[in-house]
This record gives sequence, C-alpha cells and structure tokens, in this order.
Amino acid sequence: MDTLSETANVKAAAQAAGYPRSSLYEWRDRDEAFRESWEEAWRVGVDALEGEALRRGVEGVLEPVWYNGKIVGHRRRYSDVMLIFMLKARRPGTFRDNATIEHSGHGGAPLDFTVSFVSPKAK
Repeated sequence: MDTLSETANVKAAAQAAGYPRSSLYEWRDRDEAFRESWEEAWRVGVDALEGEALRRGVEGVLEPVWYNGKIVGHRRRYSDVMLIFMLKARRPGTFRDNATIEHSGHGGAPLDFTVSFVSPKAK
C-alpha cells in the first residue's frame, strides 16, 4: 500500500508488490480489510497529488534560464491549468463548464410534440 499512497497509481502499486493489477482489484472486492487499507492509501495518494498541483499553480516551479549553453539564472513558472482544474473541482458551481441548451414553446410554455417511430423498408 506504500506505493499506492505515494502515487495514487494502481499499476505502479501492483508492480511494486509483484502482482498483476487485476489481483489487487479482486482482493479489494473480496477482502474488507484490504479494501479499507486501499481506500486510505488512495486518499493519501490523491491528497499528495492535489497538494503538488496546488503548489505548482500557486508557488510555481523554478526553471533554468540558459544562455550560450550555460545556466544564467532561473525563472518561476506557474501552472494556470492546474489552478483551473483545482477551482473546477473545489467550486464546480462557479467554475465548471455550464453549457446547457433548453427548448421551450412560445413565451416559455412547454413544447408539445409527438414522436413517431418509422421502421426501415424491407428490401
């Protein structure tokens, strides 16, 4: 479970444990204690990923600046995309994509319609 809690990656956890990924899923589905350990490790791993995403968006990461093949300094890069995803996840009512299409009759009245099913012609 250490790898799962560090990475939130089932494939990596299975490889580290030396088992097929499918075996981990089978054990999770059959063994309640294993499932509880899995869920806790998963939460820890996802929390770590979320923390890293937030750090990259807010604090940024230092990247080297090169000139004539040498590092002459560093610049801080921020991830706007990470912040967008974090905001969409944490405040979906405000930041999610809210495209909707609504149809109504005259003055907002409900539409009256009939659905007819047509069978294809036999050849």
